[in-house]
Amino acid sequence: MSGKNDKQKTMAIFMIIVFVASVFVAAAGFISSSNNSQQTNYQSNSQGDSQKINNLKQRLSDNPQDVQAMIDLGNAYYDQRNYEKAINYYEASLRFEPEHAHVLVDLGTAYYYKQNSNPQKAIELYNKALEVDPDFKNALFNKGVVYQRGIRNYQKAIKAWQAFIAEYPNGQMTDKAKEFLAEARSSAKNPDQISSPQSTNAQSTIADYKARLGENPQDVAAMINLGHAYFDQQNFSKAINYYETSLKFKPNNVSVLVDLGIAYRKVNNPKKAIGIFDKALEIDPDFKNALFNKGIVTHFDLKDYQKAAKAWQAFLAKYPNGKMVDKARKFLNEAKNSIN
Repeated sequence: MSGKNDKQKTMAIFMIIVFVASVFVAAAGFISSSNNSQQTNYQSNSQGDSQKINNLKQRLSDNPQDVQAMIDLGNAYYDQRNYEKAINYYEASLRFEPEHAHVLVDLGTAYYYKQNSNPQKAIELYNKALEVDPDFKNALFNKGVVYQRGIRNYQKAIKAWQAFIAEYPNGQMTDKAKEFLAEARSSAKNPDQISSPQSTNAQSTIADYKARLGENPQDVAAMINLGHAYFDQQNFSKAINYYETSLKFKPNNVSVLVDLGIAYRKVNNPKKAIGIFDKALEIDPDFKNALFNKGIVTHFDLKDYQKAAKAWQAFLAKYPNGKMVDKARKFLNEAKNSIN
């Protein structure tokens, strides 16, 4: 990842937790960095990073209230993808300057990128930045990305993109916002299909995440993203390998469990898929997409219409309203007719 500088940049990413099931579609997103020349004098140089970090630490040692040194250290560690340390320095700086909108956005993005991604925290920080500066373009853009890619709340993503386009009707970021808006609307309208992740520049993404995994063999986010990338290429066996590896570290990640179940369905192992959906539901009985996908696989793959009918009835009892409900009712009627 390139260093932060006085030019706004965007970087393609895969979001780590993807609700692939029935409605949620993973795809490459863009997170916009907030930094400009007013925030940082730090620029990445692979040969001099360590020395610059040491110099900044010395500055901070000489003056423990040197807020700019804290921010620059946060940026330096961010550029090294050491998001935990970046978070520490950004948060330290905000104790002195709590309304620094640019740092709030970079802090939110660090929470989004870190190994145990925290998209809800990112949204909270972007909202705080927008309270401080309602015209902060990057905060609003990133908010849309995280709602769409990280949380999969398409209705809120739609609102964010509409607000962005209304405020900024022209420019490269606006073109991308329009693409995201169309995608969010499509996802919101089609919550009944099991679908695979989508990506852009997949080979580059795979190489990037493999490099990350080479540097840190316990980088769970990289494992999950590699799973998504291979899923996108319909290389389901490799997707399964990376998903299962990630689950050795984070066995209760229900989103990955559902993605893994879908991958097993794709390799014609529906019984394994059902077992994985059941495991996800044991961990989180309210995980809507696990229950919906259980119905899909039981109904269409196993053709066990008795169990499918029970799954659809359970789904409708738990979720009596929403766009997925109409499809569930239709499937329930089909299952009952097939039994008879």
